Amino acid sequence: MVTVARHLTDLQQQERKKYWVSFLDKVHRTQSLWEVWHHINSVRGKSRQQLCDPDPAGRARELVLQWKEASSFSGLPVEHQEELDQQRPRRMELLRYIRLHCTPFNPPPPWTLI
Repeated sequence: MVTVARHLTDLQQQERKKYWVSFLDKVHRTQSLWEVWHHINSVRGKSRQQLCDPDPAGRARELVLQWKEASSFSGLPVEHQEELDQQRPRRMELLRYIRLHCTPFNPPPPWTLI
């Protein structure tokens, strides 16, 4: 069984090589790169339609839920949650300071980022 599978794999590789050698023989220097890549991608089964999500709103909801879960403190160990709760007032103070005093031309001082 393994020998048959190996033989079929070899045949497939030989045919694939013949196809691509034949294709490259037909490519001319004057042919546009777009035409060449369009053909290569169509043979490989890639097209622009595959780049689009069939349900972008559904995918967006899925990503929001994943981010919500990933950014939640609830999945952390209790001792980490407690430490973050203790640091919350300082984080909020820094955010208020940055919002009130900083602009793109006046970035926050380095001590606020510690």
